[in-house]
Amino acid sequence: MEGRKVNVYVFGAGASVHLEAPVTKDFVYKGFSLFRDAKKHGIYEIKDDRPFRLTAQLIDRLYGTNLEKLINDPLSDNYLTSINYLRSINIEELLSFVDFGCRRREKWLPFKEFQRALYEFIFTTLEQSTIWKRAGSGADRRRNCYDKLIDYVMPIDEVNCMISFNYDLFLDKAAVIHNHHIVGNYHLPFKHIENFPDYEDRVRQGWKEKDIHLLKLHGSLNWGYCPHCKEVFLTYYQEYRNIFKKRCPECKNQLEPILVPPTYFKDFPEPLANVWKVAEDYLKRADRLIIIGYSFPDIDIEAKWLFKRAICKNTNKPSLTIVNPDKNIKEKIVNFFGNFINQNVTWCKKFQKYIEPYKP
Repeated sequence: MEGRKVNVYVFGAGASVHLEAPVTKDFVYKGFSLFRDAKKHGIYEIKDDRPFRLTAQLIDRLYGTNLEKLINDPLSDNYLTSINYLRSINIEELLSFVDFGCRRREKWLPFKEFQRALYEFIFTTLEQSTIWKRAGSGADRRRNCYDKLIDYVMPIDEVNCMISFNYDLFLDKAAVIHNHHIVGNYHLPFKHIENFPDYEDRVRQGWKEKDIHLLKLHGSLNWGYCPHCKEVFLTYYQEYRNIFKKRCPECKNQLEPILVPPTYFKDFPEPLANVWKVAEDYLKRADRLIIIGYSFPDIDIEAKWLFKRAICKNTNKPSLTIVNPDKNIKEKIVNFFGNFINQNVTWCKKFQKYIEPYKP
C-alpha cells in the first residue's frame, strides 16, 4: 500500500437517481406510489402490504393525516393527487422519530412495531423500484454509472475506498461484475455467506491488493444480523424481505436487517463499528475525495463528525470532486471541509457527466 495514492469515493442517494432510486425528499411519496402501481398494474410485487399500512398509521399519528384510510382504495382516480402532501414528509425524519421512541422506550406508540414496518417499507420500496435497472444505449446499454466508474474511471493500481450511505446494491454488484477481477471488501466478519462465491473465495484465500474497500456505513440490503449471537450474515442477490424469514443457524433466533437511520445518535450492531473505523482510516489518508450525490445532511451529525475529524487529521490536503446538481450543496460541502482540502475543487452536475470523459 505504501506509495500508492488513496482515492475515497463517497456515495449518497443522489448517486442512484439515474437508476430511478428514490431520493430522500421523495421517498415516502415514491413508496406509496409504488404501492398503487402494484395494486393497479402489477408492475411491482408486494406480497405483504402490512408494512405499508403500518407506515401509513405512523404517518397519521405523527402528522394528523388520513393516509391509512386513503390506501384502502389506492386505485381511485385521485389517489396520487391526494398523497402529494407526502412529498413534505422526510423519510430520515420518520426514521429519527421512531429511533428516538425505541431508544427511550416510550409507550405512547408501538415504536418497535412501527420501526420494523418502516424498515420493510424502505427496503421494499428500494428493492422494487431499483430491480437490476440499467442505464445507457447501444453496445453500452447494460452499463450503469457504478459499473462505468469501476471499469473506466477508478485507477485500479491505486487504493480505492468506496464509502456509501445507500442501502441499495448497485455499487455492490458493480464491485463484482467488471473487467478487473476484483471484489468489494465490506470489512465485516460474516458468520455465514450465502450465494456469494467470490466473497467466500477472498475470505478463504485472502484479499488482493487491488480489491475495493466497500464500506456501507448505514447498512445494506444483503446483510442480516443475529442480536443474540452478535453475528452478521451476508447474501448476494437475496431479496431483502427474506431476511425477515431467516433464522440464525446457531441459536435459531430470527435475523434482523442492518439499517442505520441517519439520526443524531447512531445505534448499530457492534461489528459495524469497525466499518466506521476503517472509513475514518482511509479518510485520514485520502489523496482524492470524490463525493457523488451526498449532501452531508445536518440530521446525520455523527457521519459529519466522522468526516470532519478524519479530514482535520489528513495532512495530504486532498483534492475534492463534487458530483451534485445543486450549486448550494456544492458550496456547503466546500465550506464544510474548509482549508483542509485543495481549493481547486472540481464540480460536475451529474454522475453521467462525471463518467463520460473516461469512457474508452
